[in-house]
Amino acid sequence: MSSKHLYETRGSRGLTLVEVLIALTIFSILMVAIFGSFKMGLNAFHKTSTKNDLHRQAQVLSLRLIDELQRSSISSVSLDPPPPAPPAADKLCFLSALDPDGNFMLDPRGRPDWQNYVIYFRNSTDNKVYRKEVPLIPSASQKRVPTPIENYNPGSGAEPLSFYATGGQPVGRFITRFEVSVQPAPVSQVVWEIDVERARYGLDSSTPEKLTGKGSAYLRN
Repeated sequence: MSSKHLYETRGSRGLTLVEVLIALTIFSILMVAIFGSFKMGLNAFHKTSTKNDLHRQAQVLSLRLIDELQRSSISSVSLDPPPPAPPAADKLCFLSALDPDGNFMLDPRGRPDWQNYVIYFRNSTDNKVYRKEVPLIPSASQKRVPTPIENYNPGSGAEPLSFYATGGQPVGRFITRFEVSVQPAPVSQVVWEIDVERARYGLDSSTPEKLTGKGSAYLRN
C-alpha cells in the first residue's frame, strides 16, 4: 500500500465513540453555563423591573396624597376605623376646594370654597387603593366651615366614612397595606405607610417583591 493511499485512509476515518462522548460532554457543560448565566441575568432584570414598578406605584400614590392634602384643612380630616382602634386606618377623607377643572375655588372673602370630600381607601379584594369624590350640595355648611364627612348631611342624613368608601377610581395597585394616621393641630399633619407587593415576571414568578413607602403632608388651611 502506498503512503499516499495510507494517508487518505487515515484522514477519512470517522470519530470514535469516546470522542463523540467527550464532545457532547463539553457541549453540555457550555450550554449549562450559558443557560445559567442567561437565567441569572433574566431574573435580575425581572427583579429590577418589578421593584421599579412597585416604587412607581407607591410614589405616584404618595405624590397625589401630598398634592391634595396640602390644600385641605385638618378640621375636615377623618379616618376609618377612627383612632385609636386597631388596626390603623385604611380609609382617609378630607375636603377639597378644587373644581372639576382643577381650579382652587375661593369665596368673596378669599377663603377656600370647599367643593367636595375626597376619599382614599384600600380594597382588600383586589389590593388597590381607590379615590372617590363626594360633591357638596350648595347649601352645605361645610362649603364655608370645614368639618369631617361624618357631620355632612346631604339631605338624607349623616353617614360614617365607611358608607362612602365604595366605587371610585383606582389610583394605586398591588397595595397590601395602606395605613393612615393624623397629628392634629398645631402639627396638622397626615402620615401614611404603604406596602406594595407583586410577584416577579418570568422564570422565578413565584417569588414576590415587596416594598414599603412612607409619606406625610402638612395641611395649610
